[in-house]
Amino acid sequence: MGTFYNKIKESKFVKAHLPKAGSLLAAVALWAYIANGQISEVEFRIPVTIKDLPSSTVVAEQSHRFVIVRLEGKSDSLKNVQIKDIQAVANLKGARPGAKKRYPLKLVKSNVPENVTISLGISHIYVRLENLVTRTIRVVPQILGEPEKGYFAGQVSINPEFTVVEGPQSEMQGLNVLKTVELDISGKDGTVIEELEILKQYSLKGINVSDSVFTVTVPISKYEGNYEFSIPVSFRNPGRYLDYRIKPQSVRVTLRTVQGLDVAADDFEVFVDLSALKQSGPAKKIEQELDVAVLCKKPLRKDDWLFSKPERVKITAVPK
Repeated sequence: MGTFYNKIKESKFVKAHLPKAGSLLAAVALWAYIANGQISEVEFRIPVTIKDLPSSTVVAEQSHRFVIVRLEGKSDSLKNVQIKDIQAVANLKGARPGAKKRYPLKLVKSNVPENVTISLGISHIYVRLENLVTRTIRVVPQILGEPEKGYFAGQVSINPEFTVVEGPQSEMQGLNVLKTVELDISGKDGTVIEELEILKQYSLKGINVSDSVFTVTVPISKYEGNYEFSIPVSFRNPGRYLDYRIKPQSVRVTLRTVQGLDVAADDFEVFVDLSALKQSGPAKKIEQELDVAVLCKKPLRKDDWLFSKPERVKITAVPK
């Protein structure tokens, strides 16, 4: 046995590779040691948290909505870190509406191992505040397409018809209606009821809506009568000291009935209520769109549909 061992020991192959094998074993052992305490670095993308936002204000502009955080430490320690335990906080206590201002970011962490180092990719953000405006606004469904041939869509209803909306003053000033996502009724031959959301473009502008969904009902009936007339728009409740112009001066009135009806243009009254004009001050020009009201002097059934195109006209009022 000893002789066999001595022969192996004295062989050229063993003499040539034994040092290499020893080096390899040493390298493996060193790698295992380093891996056990290896220092790693990871990055996360977390939202910026706004704290102590003054009441009756809203963030109109913000330079960074998210920030990169870098974590450095032993691999085993990093595995225990959760994103929810790290916050990048901007404190806006005492801030006022106006020009864009710089606010420092503070790193807030909890349940993070002490041997893990955390750093933020940026040290501050820029924020512009505006006054928060709250209003009740009408919601308008967007209906596309035409029902099956021989059928018509009746008066569309939406519930709720109005909703409470809040947002930056600059965005709320020109906001008169909210639009829903589109509802396609192409080829339908029966009443359509759908729950629709508001267009996402409003939330992107910092506008919040109190209701999340709106129930839209489109009654669809088979019709026997289809009547169309071009009728001039008249005024109701005009102001004594104002002159009025209207565009367009006439609208196309359509009546679709489930039974035939003997009607003529004289059987309809089309008007706008000028008392709905909002006057910003004395002796000032007013421009505003108003709803067109259409009345039929003859009795109509519940499923008959009477409407005008356009549904709104532009009114211009100037002092006499």
